[in-house]
Amino acid sequence: RIYERLGVPEVWTWRRGALHVHVLRDHGYDEVERSEAFPDLDLPLILSLLGEPTLYDAQQKLLQALRTEG
Repeated sequence: RIYERLGVPEVWTWRRGALHVHVLRDHGYDEVERSEAFPDLDLPLILSLLGEPTLYDAQQKLLQALRTEG
């Protein structure tokens, strides 16, 4: 409710091992599938990076994904 009163347009929460994106509407926050602030952000990819054992492994996985997209 604090974020709503402040007019924060988008809030991300982490619950039960999952990322939830909520967008502010006239009636409050609605949970959505994709970020409206970052519509091209690949949330499943970001989440998969969190499961990597080291920062190096996460960086390598991200670089591979970016090479595959390009």
